[in-house]
Amino acid sequence: MPRHTLDERLHFIRGCALSLGFIAFSTLCHQAETQATKGQVKTINVADFVNSYDASYKGFVANVSVRIS
Repeated sequence: MPRHTLDERLHFIRGCALSLGFIAFSTLCHQAETQATKGQVKTINVADFVNSYDASYKGFVANVSVRIS
């Protein structure tokens, strides 16, 4: 199984986030991808990722619930 670098994984996650409309989360992924490419992994704030994903997910679920009802 091939090992992917952090920047490659972040690039993939960014694309997935964009396809779901998670704009703010995607932006964080892009910034972190850039940092990882430069070898600045320790400067990536994981808490920001968790909070942004959580907010994006909650907004997504709320929007889907409204459209289904």
